[in-house]
Amino acid sequence: MKYQLFFKQIFFVLTLAFLTSCDQDAEEIGANIVGDDNFSTLQQFYDVSASNLDLGPVDSGSLDVNLLGVYDNPVFGKTTANFAAELLLATENPTIDLSLFDSIKSVTLYVPYYSTVIGANADGSTQYRLDSLSYSDLNKDAKLNLKIYRSKKYLSDPDPISKLYSNNNALFESTSSESDLLFDSGSAGFGFSSLGQKETTINEDTGAPTETDVTPRMKIELDKQKFKEYLFSSAAQGQLQTNAIFRQYFRGLYFNVSLANPAKSVMAMLNFKGGKVVINYTMRSAAGSSTLLHKTMVLNMNGKTINLFEKTNTLTLTNPEQKLVLNNGNSSMAVIDLFPNDADIDDIKTNRRLINDASLTFYVDRETMGTNPKDIQPERIYLYNLATNAPILDYYYDATANSTYPALSKTIHGGILEVDQDKRGIKYKIRLTNHIISLFALQNPAENAKLGLVVTENINNITTKILKTEKVLNPALTIKEIPQMSVVQPFSTVLWGSNIPADSPNYDKRLKLEIIYSKPN
Repeated sequence: MKYQLFFKQIFFVLTLAFLTSCDQDAEEIGANIVGDDNFSTLQQFYDVSASNLDLGPVDSGSLDVNLLGVYDNPVFGKTTANFAAELLLATENPTIDLSLFDSIKSVTLYVPYYSTVIGANADGSTQYRLDSLSYSDLNKDAKLNLKIYRSKKYLSDPDPISKLYSNNNALFESTSSESDLLFDSGSAGFGFSSLGQKETTINEDTGAPTETDVTPRMKIELDKQKFKEYLFSSAAQGQLQTNAIFRQYFRGLYFNVSLANPAKSVMAMLNFKGGKVVINYTMRSAAGSSTLLHKTMVLNMNGKTINLFEKTNTLTLTNPEQKLVLNNGNSSMAVIDLFPNDADIDDIKTNRRLINDASLTFYVDRETMGTNPKDIQPERIYLYNLATNAPILDYYYDATANSTYPALSKTIHGGILEVDQDKRGIKYKIRLTNHIISLFALQNPAENAKLGLVVTENINNITTKILKTEKVLNPALTIKEIPQMSVVQPFSTVLWGSNIPADSPNYDKRLKLEIIYSKPN
């Protein structure tokens, strides 16, 4: 298997290099043609066919990033993102003599936020910006009702019948009781702060605490008495030997959220994989001794996880057949057919059209989206091949990078929201020049496959997740998975589609394929 994978990787690299070379040659030819008296540069629009596809629940386990919070979208309705994660022993089979156990001093949960250093505060401390916080300019003081439970669900169950999906929050909620409650934010609520935190470590010899400055993160004190029962009681004997045993015994943590103030919603991406629970406790050095030894146990959150979504859909559309709905999470996407008319394909072939540029422009349905600013619209959409679940060629050819906002890389390929002076979305433009050229190659032309269009949180991540229910588009094409980053994008949008009547005032906003080409005179 290793050798097969090696040769597949080599074949892919060589193929990509060959295609890149061909593309460079094509660009050189085009450069010589443009402006030549023997050729004219022209513009042509071609019809495309676009339709909506409802997706349903998706495998939201072990996502690369995860959401926590509530987003009440004035157009689409409310989305609640809960979360569950296994806890794993940083050190398996710790030495614990229950006859010498004294007490737990603290149980602290740390979960880092995604943040960027932007300067220094007046007191010299580091100033941060939270990159992962939605509506940072709208609801800065928004808070959540946050409850954290010991989970009763086993996330590592290999039985496919027991597989969990994005819509399974009720299974966790129904099995969480007061006896499992480890933290309740209560009337004070819980907010995502951009302030740096202090992480405390205890010297095992002296018990002296040392505080270290760390980046912004969730820092919560969990119930010490319950962790004493979980880890330092006769019931825990033999359960800490290996993580295979411990993950089935302890299961993990379940984070349940609701809005503290219904008028102010907030949702954030957290680095749960970097999260941990730190338990500081003391042991007597010997039976009857008053000398205490200071110990630390760390439980990491780098095991199996699952994001759990609850959605209330309030979207109402006028002339829905004219619109494309790209709904976040596990809701809906668009299916694009290029050249649904064979006559258009014949036109390009028979007229010897040399393609210089090709693009799709998706106009935002501003009537439906209202006055919502850019802050709560998806900043990017992603076009990919539905037959292979891979990006189109133009994605691979675009090497542009954005070091400040990596998710906004590949700017030539595009798909980035363009806004007006009021920061309201206007349109998304995606270039697919190399994809179109490949369809008309003289040798081994590419298949004119259906394309998928989704919202995305990060254009650099093109991995996929399995749908709970497959979607059959036709006998030859079944949708089994969708891009992972469409699951964790908190925002949704409505775009104008291809089915707009010619007498409509929005006819010019219809989805169409624009091709700039050179033609011999």
